[in-house]
Amino acid sequence: ALRRDGLAGLTTWLTQVSLKESGRELTCRMLRLLLTLPADLRALRSSGVAKVMQTRFATHHKPEVRALARRCAHRWTQLAAAQAAAKSAAANAVKKAAARAAARATAGDTDANADVDADANANANADATDAHAE
Repeated sequence: ALRRDGLAGLTTWLTQVSLKESGRELTCRMLRLLLTLPADLRALRSSGVAKVMQTRFATHHKPEVRALARRCAHRWTQLAAAQAAAKSAAANAVKKAAARAAARATAGDTDANADVDADANANANADATDAHAE
């Protein structure tokens, strides 16, 4: 569903669902569906679903709807923080590898550049694998 703009369709439905009691059950089902979908920040950002959640459901008059909206927002916030931490860790690994190479170069190691490239690639691949697994 996400690959074929399913999230954008769900976002459209969320903007059109009635805020009255008659739309409560459908709203709750759609919010529960959002909680079961695999979280993909790019898809969430491009669909605009987070903005819809904030504007329509974060202050909804029904506590059940508000709670589901907050659970969605909390899950997405945690995902964003995890991805930011993974990027930061990858950048730090590259900096450390460059520092090790500089130290080796000053010590006369002629293979320092090859070691830096290998270390940076290995660290970046490991961090990317860790971030994808989450």
